[in-house]
Amino acid sequence: MRPIRTLGDQVLRTACDPVRTFDTALQRLVDDMFAARAACTTSAATWRARSTSTR
Repeated sequence: MRPIRTLGDQVLRTACDPVRTFDTALQRLVDDMFAARAACTTSAATWRARSTSTR
């Protein structure tokens, strides 16, 4: 998995080049982004479930 950029990272303020071709490399990037989001969502849901069940 790729590193996750977080708020405050200057890379997030850098304009990207326009997409001219949606090739396999770009498809892999998009797939990785969705996988990272799903992993974070799952982790957050698990954390919430555990924290509320111990109350």
